Amino acid sequence: MSFVRQLTPKLFPSAAELLAQAFFTNPAHIYICPDKAARIAQLEWLLGGNLRLQPDLSAISCIAQGSVVDAMGFWTRPRSPEIGIKSKIRAGILAAPFHLGLRGVRRLLEVTSEIDRHRDQALVGQSYWYLNNMAVREKHRGQGIGGKMLSEQLYALAERDPKAVAGLAQELVHEQCNEVVVRDMKSAELAEAREIIAVNSLCRASPVVQLDGKPVGSGAPGPWQQRILDFLTSEP
Repeated sequence: MSFVRQLTPKLFPSAAELLAQAFFTNPAHIYICPDKAARIAQLEWLLGGNLRLQPDLSAISCIAQGSVVDAMGFWTRPRSPEIGIKSKIRAGILAAPFHLGLRGVRRLLEVTSEIDRHRDQALVGQSYWYLNNMAVREKHRGQGIGGKMLSEQLYALAERDPKAVAGLAQELVHEQCNEVVVRDMKSAELAEAREIIAVNSLCRASPVVQLDGKPVGSGAPGPWQQRILDFLTSEP
């Protein structure tokens, strides 16, 4: 498998085909493109157009062999400017009724408006990089490729903007595990802890086996460290 690199316009057709296959059964895409026989072609046009709309390809990474994209991750930068009507026209938006039909265009506007609303609501007052999507070609799934690409993207983001990845891993664990509670702790509680785990997007879940020169719990990584690591390394 090739190394992670920036997506280029020459790779757009393969990237659009990968996204269309990966998100073929996505409920939003089924709603926009209900005709199963036509959906692949419609999604290739739609998702390829979305790639052409992006003013900064440095936020889109991929793993490709030759002209074939096997995996990709697509981010939106903090405070990204609104995409203007001229850019949308250049990307082919005027052809939307031809590709999607009038009903499909109405549904597309409805879905994108709702997505934007939820994203803006989630990120209000925050300066985060937003992961729009990540896709791995079906024959390569289950091999850790998505996790590898995400890790390299996060390292690159951290080098460029140290605040970009702050809190992402903790939020993911908190969302996926109902037993996790966020609260302040006293030093005496830490001294009695059975496990202490450092969690972030770069080191993922690293066990802390000593605190102030004394062993934490048994002095070895415990079951919660592995459980949290599984949350953070599962294939997207």
